[in-house]
Amino acid sequence: MTVEQRINNVIKQIDANPLIYHREADIRAMLYNELCKEYSELINTKLGYRTGLVHCEYFGGDGTRIDVVVLNKEDAEKIERHTLEKTKINGVGHIKLDDAIEIKTNLGRLGDKKKGVIGDKKKGEEGVIYKDIDKLVKQGKKNPKINLYLLYFVRYHTKKNKERTVEKRKKILKLVEKVRKDCKKKDIIFKTNNEKNYFLQKSLVP
Repeated sequence: MTVEQRINNVIKQIDANPLIYHREADIRAMLYNELCKEYSELINTKLGYRTGLVHCEYFGGDGTRIDVVVLNKEDAEKIERHTLEKTKINGVGHIKLDDAIEIKTNLGRLGDKKKGVIGDKKKGEEGVIYKDIDKLVKQGKKNPKINLYLLYFVRYHTKKNKERTVEKRKKILKLVEKVRKDCKKKDIIFKTNNEKNYFLQKSLVP
């Protein structure tokens, strides 16, 4: 199966039971385990030890980390540092990536300015998402062959006020479609959970 198909498997699990995750770390663990089914082989390194190709929080450059990655097998065989790096050239020894995946969740903070990115014109949830998009774009510039993914999961505990629920739903759908279009322009594969399961009290959803 491809990485994208493995990602789809995780999304199907979440669609079937939106309460299967508590925070982003749960989804990351689910995806890691799913990808390890495809990349179960351990690769020999120059250190004399072996490593897998799937890792979490791998180097993204400029002090950033990527949620889940699949290392390039040939490049991974060059690892000779305990940090899973090869000999540094111009201060950089990161292993080439075949796949880079960023995960974002929304548990009810849409529009919360405190969650915005400092110095970013986009505030709240939008600012946080676009920070990850920028991170993926940089990976694409370094490696044109890399597969880039942005996964955005939404789960809302709706309030009994149906008017507020309708308003919140519109904001979410608008943001999702905006991000989807922008990702397409930047060659990033965007995926999200089933919109019908965004709200747990389905009777309030129009």
